[in-house]
Amino acid sequence: HPLADEEPEAVRATQRGARLLHEGRVEESIRELHDARQLAPRCTDACNNLGCAYQANNDDSAAIYWYREALRLASHDETAVMAMALLEQRRGQVDEAQKMLVNFLQAVDSSHIGALRQLGRLHQREGHWSQAAGCFHRLIAIDPTNGEWPTQLQICMDQVPLKDNFGQAVPGRAFSFAERHAPADAQEQLRASSSRARGGYGGDLSATSTTCSSFNGDNRGFQQGVGSSSRGPGQGGRSFSPMQERGRGMGQDAAVSVQLGEARRQRENGRPDAALGIYRGVLRIDGRNTEALLGFADCQQDLGSFDAALEAVKQLLSATPDDPEANLRVAELLLDAGHDVDTAEPYLRRASQGDLGRSRSGGGGASWRLRLLCVEAEAALAREEFAKAMASASEAVRLDASSAKALLLLGHARLRVADYQASLRAVTAALDACGSSQSARRLRVTAHCLAAQAHERLREYPQAMSRASQALEEDPEGASLSSSAARVARAMALQQSGQAREAEAELLLFLLLKNCPFCCCCCCCCYLLLLL
Repeated sequence: HPLADEEPEAVRATQRGARLLHEGRVEESIRELHDARQLAPRCTDACNNLGCAYQANNDDSAAIYWYREALRLASHDETAVMAMALLEQRRGQVDEAQKMLVNFLQAVDSSHIGALRQLGRLHQREGHWSQAAGCFHRLIAIDPTNGEWPTQLQICMDQVPLKDNFGQAVPGRAFSFAERHAPADAQEQLRASSSRARGGYGGDLSATSTTCSSFNGDNRGFQQGVGSSSRGPGQGGRSFSPMQERGRGMGQDAAVSVQLGEARRQRENGRPDAALGIYRGVLRIDGRNTEALLGFADCQQDLGSFDAALEAVKQLLSATPDDPEANLRVAELLLDAGHDVDTAEPYLRRASQGDLGRSRSGGGGASWRLRLLCVEAEAALAREEFAKAMASASEAVRLDASSAKALLLLGHARLRVADYQASLRAVTAALDACGSSQSARRLRVTAHCLAAQAHERLREYPQAMSRASQALEEDPEGASLSSSAARVARAMALQQSGQAREAEAELLLFLLLKNCPFCCCCCCCCYLLLLL
C-alpha cells in the first residue's frame, strides 16, 4: 500500500520496498519497509506493508505482529482484519478468524464483498454449509453480475440435507439455479397452467424467492416433484394424456438432477470411479446432457484417461462448436495431457472470444476469467514465453489468491526463470490452498513435483528427495506427468548428492514404466552409467 500524506522519504522507502518485494528480494524489501515504518510510526499502511512482506517470507508470527500493530492504530482497518483472519485460520484458530470477519461486517460494512467471500470460504472449509450459503446468498444480492456467487451457493446447497414434514432426511437438492420446479403430477401441472392463464404466479419460482425458501426449509414443492408418480382415484388403468406425459418427463429430469448432484459429491469426496458410473447412467438416459458430459470428462481426467475425457468434451463440442465452456475445457485437457500447444491454440482462441461475449452479456464472472488466464499461462509455458506466462499467472493470482491452480502456474513460471525461492513460496501457498481434499490430489502432486525441482536447483538435495517422495506417495500408480517429473527430480538429486547407483536404479525403474513420456531420461541414465 502506498503511504499517503506521509514524509517523502517514507514514501520513497515504501516504493523501494514494494519494488524489491516484486523482484523476490524479500529480505531487502523488509529492511526498506522497516525504514518507512520508523519514519511514519503512526501510519497503519506502513504496518500492513511489513505484515505483507513477512507473510511473503513465510514468517507468519512476524506478519501477525505487524497486522496487530495496524489494528492497534486503526481497529477496523480492512487490510489488517482480512489478513489477520486468514493467518488465524491457517494456524487453526478458526473461531477467532470467524469472529474478526463477523465483527468487521457488523461494525464497518455489512456489504463488503471481500469479507463476505472470505467468511463464506471459511464456512465451506469447516463444513458449515448453511452459514456459507447465507454469505453467498448475500453476495448475489450485492453483486448479481458475478457468476462465482451462484456457483458457490449451489455447492453449499447441494450439501444441505433435505428433510420431509416429519424431519426425516430425503434424497434431493435444496435448490438449483439450473432446474425448474417440477409439478408432481398432471393435476398439479393443470393447476399451474390455469394459474398462468389467469395471469397468476404459476409454478415457476424466481431465483431470489427460491433461494429464500431454501433457507427457510420450505422444500415441499421440490419433494413432491422428485420422481413422483401418484395418481388420483380411478386413474390406475388409463393411458397417459399429453399433460401427464409431460409430468413424467419433468419427474425424470428431477431424478437426473439428483443423480448429477450425487455424482458431484462422490467426485468431491475423492471417488471419481463411483462418480463416473453415475455419469454413465445419466448419459444412457440423456446422451447430450451438458453437465453429465463435462462431469464424465472430469472423472476420466482424474483417473488419467485423457483420451476418453477429450472424446466426451468433443462430443459436446460437435453439437455447439462455438460454445466457450466446451472450447476452454478441450484446451485445458489437451494441455494437461501434454499435447502440443498448437493443437490447443484454436480452442483457446474460440474460448477467449466467447469469454468476451459472455462478459458483455454479464455472464462471464471472475471464475471464468480465472480459468482462461490459467490456460493462457499454461500455453505460454509450453511455448517458453515465460514473461507472458508470468503475467497471466500473476493476474490469475490477483483475481483469486486462494486458487491452487493459479499459484502453481505462478510457481512454475518462476521456476523456469530461475527464481527458485519465489517459486517455492508460490508452491507452498498452493499446497495450503489445496488442503487435504481428495479432489485436489493431482494439484498436490504437481506442487510437490515443482518444489522438488526448485530444491534440486538450489542444491538442497534432501528436501528435493523428500518432496519427490511426497509426490509419488500421492500418485503411486504414476499416472500423471508430474509424478514422472518428480521421479526424474529425485534421481537427479540422488546423483548430485553422490548416490549415483541409486539414481541409476531410479531411472531404470522409471524407463520400465509404460507411460513414460520423457525421452531425456534415457540421456540421463546413459550419463549416470558413464559416471560409474
